[in-house]
Amino acid sequence: MVPIGRCAHTGRSTNRFVNCLHDPCHVLFLLAEETEHENFETRLCPECLAAGLTSVTADYKGSPARQV
Repeated sequence: MVPIGRCAHTGRSTNRFVNCLHDPCHVLFLLAEETEHENFETRLCPECLAAGLTSVTADYKGSPARQV
């Protein structure tokens, strides 16, 4: 497939959009598949990562941080 832009975390060429893992944010951003495979935390947008969120502290379905 033809790349449409650059990964928000690494600048790699990609055509893959994902939603931020943190449901209150849920921003749509470009994420290269290789980047996600190297570091699952990149499923969070750069802003949520900069705010200190992780896959453990983010609020999403199945999150350890979400109350049952």
